[in-house]
Amino acid sequence: MRVLPVQEAAATAPCRNKMKFSIIIPTLNEEENIGRCLKSIIKVQNCCTKNPFEIIIVDGASKDKTINIAEELVFGGEPGLDFITNFKIIKSNFPNLPLQLNEGVRNSTGETLIFLHADNILPKKVFEKINNLFSGNSTKKNGKYIGGAFSLLLEGKRFFYMLGSFFGNLYSYITKIYFGDRMIFVKRTAFLKLGGFKNIPIMSDVDFSIRMKTFGKTKLLLGPTLTSSRGIAGDPFWKRAYLILWALHSYKKGLDPGIIKEKYYKGYSREKY
Repeated sequence: MRVLPVQEAAATAPCRNKMKFSIIIPTLNEEENIGRCLKSIIKVQNCCTKNPFEIIIVDGASKDKTINIAEELVFGGEPGLDFITNFKIIKSNFPNLPLQLNEGVRNSTGETLIFLHADNILPKKVFEKINNLFSGNSTKKNGKYIGGAFSLLLEGKRFFYMLGSFFGNLYSYITKIYFGDRMIFVKRTAFLKLGGFKNIPIMSDVDFSIRMKTFGKTKLLLGPTLTSSRGIAGDPFWKRAYLILWALHSYKKGLDPGIIKEKYYKGYSREKY
């Protein structure tokens, strides 16, 4: 992987030094989504002095205009959007989701890591909610919080999207098992001790959340993070729900992740990792 040049920021920018948060975004042909995702982050930079953050895009060899759109949005001075000073693009020669996430961490400086999918929207007051969770650590007698995720809302008007969002959030709240589209966050120290994401074909996010909850306390926070329904838009709801539950069960039972990926993505329309 290589780091692309980052445009120099003004010397008076408030967020040039120590970062409190690192927002890491893995991308693969996300030209339809990356602009909206970045705009949702830019909207929260008014709290930059209290919660300095950086944005790191790790691209998996996109063949579309993902990188061009991201650079134009951040460096092009789009009307109404302030210039973001801490922005970095890392370009890989091949797509690999867990390796992209790990590479983003290696190039980050934040005390807290936030893993945001390109088709997700950053929730309002995200930094405050994470800070509030961690600030109560000193009063907890049964262990300290090291991370968690955010509730999810599938974008679209189908009734099953709302139903799926509700039961998916309930499952994550009870089990503390999170898919990546729920915007997993974790303290940097805990991430490093856990060894990051495992390089497996599928379920690297689930695997990480399972290991995370054995290392310390985690919690599903109220967002929601709005996410695209592209993964289920062309399928009956029951089929996608079955495949998700089957994949979770199979992974817990030790089935080869390669076999799980092959069945899960059979007939999947979008290009996948």
